[in-house]
Amino acid sequence: MKLTNRLQKIADLIDKEAKVADIGTDHGYLPVYLIEKKMIDKAIAADINKLPLENAKAIIKEYKYEDKIETRLGSGLEVLKIGEIDTAIIAGMGGVLITELLNENLELTKSIDTFVLQPMVDSDELRKYLIENNFVIVDETIAIEDKRYYEIIVAKTNGKMSLEKHDDKLGPILKTKDLKAIKQFYNYHIDKNKKIIDKIKKNSKKDANVRINELEDLIKIMEKVILTNENKGFYKNN
Repeated sequence: MKLTNRLQKIADLIDKEAKVADIGTDHGYLPVYLIEKKMIDKAIAADINKLPLENAKAIIKEYKYEDKIETRLGSGLEVLKIGEIDTAIIAGMGGVLITELLNENLELTKSIDTFVLQPMVDSDELRKYLIENNFVIVDETIAIEDKRYYEIIVAKTNGKMSLEKHDDKLGPILKTKDLKAIKQFYNYHIDKNKKIIDKIKKNSKKDANVRINELEDLIKIMEKVILTNENKGFYKNN
């Protein structure tokens, strides 16, 4: 099976022989791929909606993996029992929705060792939630697909870490990695934030200086991260 770049980046972050649940599986491509590549032996594919789950069942049947991939209908992690998986994938949802799914049953959430999370928006809110609730962000990467940037976060439960200023937006691991896609991601947000500043200045809204200062500070930090990493020789070989 050929995955999209976003799904491939997620698959690359799954540990070999992990006990995996794909929450919000949609077509079930990820668990099918992981089984096909012999990365894992079994998986759970879950979705809150019946139609996507039926699509996943059809793909699973096409690949003859009915004995290896179990499908479950339900919301978030509620389809799981404590102890039956060690890795949960939650991808293609908003960052705030992901935090709500994690927070629904903390006993169940904390029984899962690793989460591979791919928020469509509000990645900063997701990172803040993880840190405030004693998760540790152990890996991050960027997938580029159809000219859009997707942040992927790997978090472990039951640990402690702190974020430096603006790390919720920068990504505490992203900023340390030698990937050209990450430089492109930062430059995209630098340009975007400059346009937002110009728009705010034109509208001359009350208390606009607070927002302008915050955005200018974020731009400076992103530019500093890029320059520091360039001086280390990053971004040249990929």
